[in-house]
Amino acid sequence: MSAVGVGSGDLKAALEAANAQLQQEGERRRIAEQRFRDVTALSADWVWETDADLIYTYMSEQVERATGVPAAQYIGQSRVNLFGDENSADPFLRLHIDEMRAHRPFANQVQWLNRPRGLVCISVSGRPRFDEQGQFIGYIGIGRDITEEQQQRRKRDEMNHALAEARDQALRASKSKSSFLAHMSHELRTPMNAILGFAEVMKDQVVGPLEDRYRGYAGHIHDSALHLLSLINDVLDLSRIEAGAYELHEGEVDLPAVAARALRQVEGAARGGSVSLALELPTDLPPLWADQRAIFQIMLNLLSNAIKYTPAGGVVVIFAQRELSGGIAFGVRDTGIGMTEGDIAKALQRFGQVDNVMTREHQGSGLGLPLVQELALLHGGQVAVDSEPGKGTTVTVRFGADRLETRA
Repeated sequence: MSAVGVGSGDLKAALEAANAQLQQEGERRRIAEQRFRDVTALSADWVWETDADLIYTYMSEQVERATGVPAAQYIGQSRVNLFGDENSADPFLRLHIDEMRAHRPFANQVQWLNRPRGLVCISVSGRPRFDEQGQFIGYIGIGRDITEEQQQRRKRDEMNHALAEARDQALRASKSKSSFLAHMSHELRTPMNAILGFAEVMKDQVVGPLEDRYRGYAGHIHDSALHLLSLINDVLDLSRIEAGAYELHEGEVDLPAVAARALRQVEGAARGGSVSLALELPTDLPPLWADQRAIFQIMLNLLSNAIKYTPAGGVVVIFAQRELSGGIAFGVRDTGIGMTEGDIAKALQRFGQVDNVMTREHQGSGLGLPLVQELALLHGGQVAVDSEPGKGTTVTVRFGADRLETRA
């Protein structure tokens, strides 16, 4: 009797211990589930779960704020059916459903859906769950309302598209302008050359004597026409470069010969401004493979600029030298008014004349340095400007070693 009693007591104690353990486990599970609910409640996203038939078994309350559908209405509903008949033909949603039926994970799938709140865009991610035997038991996932993000992105895309269209229109207009000017070369230069020719005939009294006053007028007409022709040439050349219509006719260029020719052409302007000219070129310079007309125009523009902005008594030097890189450099150095770094940046822009008390005394189109830069770039060269106010300016044009190779 006593043995049986002892055995019953032990069994009772064991049952009470097991029951207490189950209660503790249940409490721990309840606390864990409550913690899970609390975390999801604080999140801007919502959490969802389904069973093996893709029926919702859990939906956090945040879903109502995003879609207008209370969380309770999802429970017991099929996720597939909730897409709605109006979305059944959507290839993206069909692919999404196929993935779920195949028990594959998915992440950040964007879906536009009609809901009581209206048209909403959500991002959904989910992972399939399996039991210890590997059987599919459902999905757990999250959802996020990205309607505002998508609307903002759409606005940005529309704005970027409008800006791109405006840019393309501006480029087309610029190219049309450049193409027009590039083809106006003959029409603009021919009458100007005629004016120059007749002015020179009158100035030199080729067909008969003129009064001194009229001969002076002819000289002014000739000088003004030369200045205008120079401006026309610069504008047309820049437009031809911009339109891709400037053709290089390359060959061997004798730099000392071209430099001497450029100096001869600016001698009159230098004398008029009481500016001394000098030439610093080594005798063993190799020929440069380039367009001779373009190289002459570079030197002429640099010399004209230097003379224009060098006060009386100053010096302008045209120089050339071999470089350690194997290339060659040439340019013009002066003792003129100089420029600040800001002035240099402006001078390299088209029509970007430097504006100060000294420069206002001189005519200029603001095309000299930009044209030099464009012509150098056409040859694969580079332009460097070193200047300091009151101490002068040095403009150097550099070409690589490949430009010293004969390619004929």
